[in-house]
Amino acid sequence: AAKIAKSKADLERYLASHPLTWTDGEAYSITLDKQAQLTATLVSAQVDGEPPEWNTTGGQCRAWDVAELSALGVAIKNRVKALVKYQQGQELAMDAAQTMAELEAIEVDYDTVV
Repeated sequence: AAKIAKSKADLERYLASHPLTWTDGEAYSITLDKQAQLTATLVSAQVDGEPPEWNTTGGQCRAWDVAELSALGVAIKNRVKALVKYQQGQELAMDAAQTMAELEAIEVDYDTVV
């Protein structure tokens, strides 16, 4: 249970320290908080018709086209989904470990996720 909890905490730290580099060459945060904010921004833009605004990691907001920002949102979702799926697979392997040696042999390396 401790190793599973650590893998989840490590994933949160990984998301915070590994922004997504977008087609504009800029980095965009992929934390759970930023994902929720991005979703709310896109929904609001579709409802009120105003251009959405979003910022690079550590940058200032700028106006975006809804389709362009939606594409960024999908790219972020896909990256995070791959990382979560990997973490869940490692968690299942941890649950299935029969011995401490088997458990300790299970590595969690988010950098290996493509």
